Amino acid sequence: MGYSSINMALSPEQYRRVLDSLSEGVCTVAPDWTITSFNAQAQVLTGVSQDEALKLSFGELFHCEVCECATLLSGVMASGTPIRDVATLLIDRQGRRIPVSLNAAPLRDESGRLAGLVAS
Repeated sequence: MGYSSINMALSPEQYRRVLDSLSEGVCTVAPDWTITSFNAQAQVLTGVSQDEALKLSFGELFHCEVCECATLLSGVMASGTPIRDVATLLIDRQGRRIPVSLNAAPLRDESGRLAGLVAS
């Protein structure tokens, strides 16, 4: 059975369950760097609830002035080129250094315009 014969549309609740079932932290950000989604593992990794994270920018959640993640993600946002398995450190609001393997890809709207990015 091919993908064309499977209904792949997910409700917002199904989408949330899929993201929360992943064993890696996943967040999405808008072009203005506001966090637009934050899964369960991202909450565990950072110690920040989804409700709180959704009120913050990426730079407020992670001390990007001292971590290279902002530079890497800015490159993805500017170029539209994904990155995969980049070993780096996130620095959370408590100053903890969290080693991660960073993956990120641009998110595009229906017309192909940049709508943000997804990072894990």
